[in-house]
Parts: sequence; structure tokens; C-alpha cells
Amino acid sequence: MFGNIYIWLIIIAVLIGVGQAIRDHRTERKIKKNLVKKQELSLLKQKRNEYFSSEWIRRGCSVFQQGSYREALALFNKEIEINPDNWYAHNWKACLFRDCNYFKEALEEVSIALSITEKEWTSSDVADCYVLRGTIFNIQDNPEYNPEKALMDLQHSIKLNPNNYHAYKNIGTLFLDMNENDKAMDAFTTAIEFSDNEDINSCYAWLGVVYSNKEEWQKAIDNFNKYLLDDRTDERSLQVRFYRAKAFGMLCKLEEAANDVIFILSFASNNATDYLINKFFTKENFTLLLNKMEKKLKENPYHERWYLNIATLYEQVCDWKNALNYYLKAFEYGKKPFISDAIAYCYNLIGNLEKWREYAEYSLSLCNSDNFSFIYIEQLAHYYLAVKQYNRAIYEYSKCIESYPDFPDAYYERANLEMLIMKDYDNALKDYNKLLELQTNPSAYTERGLLHKYMGNEDLAKQDFQKAVELQDSDFIYIAYVYLDEREKAIDWINKGIEQNACGEKRSLYAEYQAAKLYSLLNDTDKAIHYLKIALSADFRIRLVDLQYNRVFDNIRISEEFNAVVSAYENRLNEMNGVREPIGFKLNSDG
Repeated sequence: MFGNIYIWLIIIAVLIGVGQAIRDHRTERKIKKNLVKKQELSLLKQKRNEYFSSEWIRRGCSVFQQGSYREALALFNKEIEINPDNWYAHNWKACLFRDCNYFKEALEEVSIALSITEKEWTSSDVADCYVLRGTIFNIQDNPEYNPEKALMDLQHSIKLNPNNYHAYKNIGTLFLDMNENDKAMDAFTTAIEFSDNEDINSCYAWLGVVYSNKEEWQKAIDNFNKYLLDDRTDERSLQVRFYRAKAFGMLCKLEEAANDVIFILSFASNNATDYLINKFFTKENFTLLLNKMEKKLKENPYHERWYLNIATLYEQVCDWKNALNYYLKAFEYGKKPFISDAIAYCYNLIGNLEKWREYAEYSLSLCNSDNFSFIYIEQLAHYYLAVKQYNRAIYEYSKCIESYPDFPDAYYERANLEMLIMKDYDNALKDYNKLLELQTNPSAYTERGLLHKYMGNEDLAKQDFQKAVELQDSDFIYIAYVYLDEREKAIDWINKGIEQNACGEKRSLYAEYQAAKLYSLLNDTDKAIHYLKIALSADFRIRLVDLQYNRVFDNIRISEEFNAVVSAYENRLNEMNGVREPIGFKLNSDG
């Protein structure tokens, strides 16, 4: 019995020894494997550092960031010639091609980088390539634009690297383009959690845009503030200031909005700031902005910038005499064609037709490039339209188009002239068709819809009005609603516009002007005249030519009250601008 127990003890001891030997062997293998892995990672890290810091990559990145694309491309190609498997070089080439709008080549390069990284590099490296390809697929100018593929690539990069900040940020911008504001907000918030670099501020800027889209203005401002921690003047910072100024304006914080506008104008004058001035600084409250501009002018009186800015501000309240004076002063410091063109425009609106034509022709003489001559030819076209030389006006618009065939405004103006005055419906239709080939223009869909009605094409008119309504991006959608027999929607649209344009007692009356047009279309003379009186009582941005030619006023233009209201408006314009003679646009009873 004891002998059997002894045998079993020996067997158990042997088994324990064997088990320990197996465990020791496995541990040794694991240690060796980990050591090999660490060595491989170390070598990979060393290889990554060598690739990324190579002379050709380093120099290429430097000149690329300076905008020297040809030199950068040559340097990246030199690195690839030496190290064909340097996926960084292929990635940088893809970025370069992307920025130069060579999207096919960009996708080819990033595909090469992917084929290299997927063989031997880390999942983080592979993820970076998927992020880059996703961003290329999400560029709308790319013929292979595909937001679904972009989203798939970005989401796959997150699977490979769950802490991928750049993936979340790009997913946020993708959802923002798709108007998926809540999803965009989640993506940007996650990106902020994973970011450990200064680019985190860009996510705060994007979050501000999301909150602006949701009309949560204070939250938008809070996020814009996180981005604008200093007085940076790069393009992105100025754009963020524009969005913040808009948010301040929507909250009627005009002092803060004015400060942002002045800051932007100190470095760049553009259509964005013109929009802000137009929307929030009307005749009743523009003194706030004017005082800030005049202060800037005193600080720098020998440059045309602030003369131009102040002139633009006066334009917004239709004080053409003061606008003209500041433009003329700016012209003393810089005889540039665009300033001469602005002077011509002011002479147009104070009724000095001779000076209008003189400066319009002067603009053309100053223009030394055919690439921009169409802008100044258009001013001459407007002149000939005003003096009722309609065939000459059409000739000048045609010269604009000949000079720059992709200039949509010239097609639009010529089409309106052909439709409303010349009654040349066939050519007007050709111009509207060409315009809509060049750009998606909701107003043009409405105008072409009216043209189809005049031509008796009711079905085509209905299609255009429906398209205008679908786009929901035009001051004239209410016209489309009227002709689609959706009267209540038209009225709701106008009422919403009146409400949104309100900013305490300081607001534009342009929405009331659109209300006058609406009720004229609805043949409600009393309401049309009521809103027209309000609009013309204070808002000096309404053009007499619109009152003269726009057919939406046909139902009320023959009334004595309409002509009395418009005559009073014309007299106020003359008084404000010191004009003794008639302005040059005479109303007629036949529309």
C-alpha cells in the first residue's frame, strides 16, 4: 500500500516538474516574443523617425506650407525615389494634390500609402491614411465626391485608433455639411476630449457654427470665445469673428458686434462684413459703427481703407452724398478702378447721369486686365439701362458675357431686361437657363417661373416655383408660394422675415418692403400700400428702379396712393442727397 502511494507521489512530482517546465518554456517564448515585438516596434519607430525627418520630407513640408507646390512636389518625389516605401512621402503628395484640386492623383497617392502601411506599420499609421482619404472623398469639388465613402473611411480609422482626434473632427465637419447638427456636435465634443494639441481650438470654432445653425446664439458665442483667445488675424480667425458678430447681432448686442466688424475691416474688407453692416446697422443705429470707423480713420488718414469702409457704411443707409464724398477722398489716395466704379454707382443714385457715365468709363480705362473688365462694363450697362437705351444696355451686358462667359450676374441682368422691358421672352429664357447652369440660384428659379407664366407654360412655371421653394434660400420664395396657390405659406414666410429682422426698435424695414410686394401680388391694395409706407418711411436702401419696373407692383402701380408714397420717398432721397433735379428714374403708369 505504502509502495503505491510512493509511486503516485513520484508521478505527481514528475507531472509538476513537467508543468513547470512547460510554463517556463511558454514564459520564455512570451518574453522572447515581446522582446522581438519591442525590437520591431523600436525599429519601426526608428524607421518612422528616419522617414519623417528625412531631408527631402523636411524641406518639402516647409516649402509646401509656404505655398511652393512645385518645389514641394519635386522634394517629395526625390524622397520616394530614394525610399519607395516611405508612406509619409506619399501622404504628403496626396495632401499637396488635394490642395491643388488634383483629386484623382491625391486618391492614387493615399492608396499607395495605405498599401504600404497595411503591410507592416501600426494600426495608428493605417488609421491616419484612412483619415486623409476620407477628407478627400468629402471635398465637394472632387468629381469623386462621396460623403458615404468619406464617413466609412473615417469610422474605420476610429476602429483602428479609437482616440483619433482628426477622424472625429472630420466626421463633425461631414455631418455639418449634411445639416446633421446634433451628430456634428457629438463628433466635435469627442474630438475635444481626445485632442492634446493646439488644434483643439478649431473644434470650438466648429461647435460655434453648430450652435449658430441651431440658433442658440449665446452658446455659439461661448465657443467662438474659446477659439478667439487672442487677436489673431489669419483668415480662419477673421471668419470666426464674422460668425461671432452675427451671433451678437442676433442677440441685439450691437456694441460687441460692431467691435468684431471693426476688427475684421482693419485687415480685410469683404462681402461678409457688408452683410453684417447691411443686416444689423440700419439708419437708426449706424452711428455706433460710424463713430468707431471715424476713430480708425483718424488713426490712419493717409490710406483709402477707412474712407472706403465709411463710404460702404453710408451706402447701407442710402446716404449717397456722404458715400460719394468718402469714395472721392479714397480715390485721391488710390486711383483704382473699383473705387472709380463705386463713385460711378453713387453718381447713379444721386441722379448725376453725366458723372455716372464719366466714372464708369474711367473705371474701364484704369482696368489693365481683361479678367476684370466685365465688372466695369456692367456699370456702363446699368447706365444705358437707366437712360432707357435698352439695346445699348443689352449690348454692354453681352460684352460682359463675352469677356467672362461664366459671369452669372450679366445673364441675370440681361434676362430681366429682356423679360420685363424688351418682352424678348425667348432670349430671356436662354439667359435664365445658362444662369442656372452656372449656379443654383433660387431667385433665378422664381424669375424663370414668372417668365414661363408670361409665355403660357404653366407646367414649367410650376416646376420652377416648386424648385425655388425646395431650396428655401431666397427673399423671393413668397412669390413662388403665391403662384403655387399656397397663400398662407407666403404670408407666414413674410411674417417670419419681419419677426427675424426685428432687433428691438433698431431694425431694417426690408421685410416690410417684401410684404408690400406680396400683398400687391395678392391684390390686397390696402395692405400693400400700408407696408410700402412703412418700408419707404425710413429704409433708404430701396431702389427707385425696382419700384418702376418690378411687375409684382402692377396691381397697385396705377393707384394714386402708390404714386404719392413713391413721390414722397423720391423727395426725401433728393433732400438727403442735396439733389435739386429729378433723380433720373421716372415712374410711369403702365408699369
